[in-house]
Amino acid sequence: MYETLFQKALLPLRDRLRGGRTTNYWREYEAQQWWSPQELADLQWQKLQVLLDHCQRRVPYYRETWAAAGVDVNDFTGVGDLRFLPTVDKAAIRENRQAFIAEGWEDRVMTKNTGGSTGEPLHFGFTRESDERRMAVMFRGYGWAGAAPGRRVAYLWGAPVAERTRLAQLKEAAFHRFFHRRMFDTNRLDPEVLESLRRQLLRYRPRAIVGYVAPLQALADYALRQGRELPRVDGVLAAAEQLYSSQRELIEEAFRSPVFNTYGCREFMLIASECEHGRMHLNSDHLVVEAVDEAGQPATEGGDLAIIDLHNFGFPFVRYRNGDQGLPGAAGCPCGRGLPVLDRLDGRSLDILRTPSGATIPGEYFFNVMRPVEGVRRFQVVQEALDRLEVRYVLGPEFTAADQEQIEAEIRRVLNDDAMEVTYRAMDELPTTASGKLRVTLSRLEET
Repeated sequence: MYETLFQKALLPLRDRLRGGRTTNYWREYEAQQWWSPQELADLQWQKLQVLLDHCQRRVPYYRETWAAAGVDVNDFTGVGDLRFLPTVDKAAIRENRQAFIAEGWEDRVMTKNTGGSTGEPLHFGFTRESDERRMAVMFRGYGWAGAAPGRRVAYLWGAPVAERTRLAQLKEAAFHRFFHRRMFDTNRLDPEVLESLRRQLLRYRPRAIVGYVAPLQALADYALRQGRELPRVDGVLAAAEQLYSSQRELIEEAFRSPVFNTYGCREFMLIASECEHGRMHLNSDHLVVEAVDEAGQPATEGGDLAIIDLHNFGFPFVRYRNGDQGLPGAAGCPCGRGLPVLDRLDGRSLDILRTPSGATIPGEYFFNVMRPVEGVRRFQVVQEALDRLEVRYVLGPEFTAADQEQIEAEIRRVLNDDAMEVTYRAMDELPTTASGKLRVTLSRLEET
């Protein structure tokens, strides 16, 4: 009842009162997802041409760097010509922030910042249109998982760490109530907190659950171990962190509901979301996503993701490396959507571990090691140096010396490198990022 009222009346009314267009953008994106792949490719190219011309004329950073590279974007004939443009990274924005603001747009640019998972937050700009379009794209992608706007949804999210005024708290609570969602603080995940969370969810009776992967996994693991019930929902939507297949299986078993993966980042919000057929669709009517090598050239086997926001004219991101790695693919899915897919998401470059011998180890491997060990509640693997790993974990009372030996032997077998030193540390809680995310595998090699 409220869902229909929200979508048909309350959200449009909010737009009229605020002079916004979120509802219009949402309807636009809902229709475009069913366009043919060629129609969507044509739309993307049309939007890209307008943005590139704007950047060359009005954004100092791009005007200067593109001229220095001898590039005129008006000569481009297709998306493939992006290879002639240099890529941009966080360091470039930090060092030249003012030069990324479009001339004449200064009073229309608002500011956000990333959580700073490496200890160095990024401050960047965005416009009202880009913000409303990001919200509309999120409505579309979350709706595939049963978390449509106005539906009763529970969010297992990290609570803000900064102190807020009472007025700010009341405004935030009203905002979430308007959208018919409830936020649950998951910064702490001990058994007492998990039991309280489980009971609150049963009372709230959400139609869908959206959450960081770590608390979803922790709650699922707790419920299965204790034989406790979790609410049955239309879908569980995993966000903000890398989702591995073993985590998906655990969460689906505990909630008795399908899990839908999403991929996004603070700079762009939702980049891709999973449909009912298990394919991750890229929002190509809103973004351009490439895989590039170190030189910024197309990486056909996968590489660093370089992303363009087609609607942020005030503070444009053009071929921005966000620190993630993967492989975009072509369109084609039984669901019938013309949006291309993300064939592979390899995770953040800071989440891929390496050995002195040159081997790489994905985070998925460590889940396979830890999941059979009943006494391991949560874990984190940190690479401080090329030849040094630290395994941190929260342990239950059933953890034994034999479990420790099993873990050490398995990790040593896969590392297969005598030059790699591995230490183990039991902890009461694992450190999270400022926004409450748990980085399961964390390489500090890129930070030095």
